[in-house]
Amino acid sequence: MRFGYSDLRALVADLALHVTMLQNLTDASSRLRNAPLWTLALEEQLYLLYFPLLWLRRSFGWRTTLAVVSGVCLAWRAAPLLLVDLPPLWTALGPARWLEWALGAVAVEAFVGRIALPKVAMSLSALVATAIAAVLTTLAAPEPLRGIASDPLFGIAFFVWLNTAVRSERDGLVPGRLVSLLARVGVISYSLYLVHVPLLSATRLLVVRAGLPESLGAILMVGTLETGVALSGAWLFYRLIESRAKRWSRTAAV
Repeated sequence: MRFGYSDLRALVADLALHVTMLQNLTDASSRLRNAPLWTLALEEQLYLLYFPLLWLRRSFGWRTTLAVVSGVCLAWRAAPLLLVDLPPLWTALGPARWLEWALGAVAVEAFVGRIALPKVAMSLSALVATAIAAVLTTLAAPEPLRGIASDPLFGIAFFVWLNTAVRSERDGLVPGRLVSLLARVGVISYSLYLVHVPLLSATRLLVVRAGLPESLGAILMVGTLETGVALSGAWLFYRLIESRAKRWSRTAAV
């Protein structure tokens, strides 16, 4: 009941979904009070999609690959228009986010110098245009257009932003200290993603129980405290679990 369950069987069922990486088929992660964990199942499904992605990339190049991936992604997201019996979380499954995943692979290949991106993929004007398109689609577009296009548009906008940021760093336009700080946070970012929700919730609960008055200063203080707790907890999780798991996996692979 501390987890919000009145039935032990329901708790065990949700835990089983997480162990088998199927939690994005239901709202299991939200019921366990750590909603971002649904994306772990999404990641596993996208890892499986690496097999056709790499085959397409090696056989036909990135242009054809992105065309195929975009077609599959948009068709998957539009499927509920024709098949009304699909589960509500249909767009939380791997193919619905395949385009964003593929664009990440393109960005990595460009970063390490294997491919050259067109200038539009790293221009400020393209960044502004794609970001505005994503926001307007999310806020103003009618369904089903919003459900089909919103996430892919945000993925494209982030792709352009990422490439623009990389170019700015290489051109020396970003202060070195800022880059170093962001890199340190980046090292523990996966751990931060896993633990930030329960840490923020626990911190906020303690603040509420302490009876802190509602004021601008209190809000800023709580925000600073929450950020510190989340980063500290993520660093500890990284040191105790993630880094050890990485070392174990490299040893096992050898």
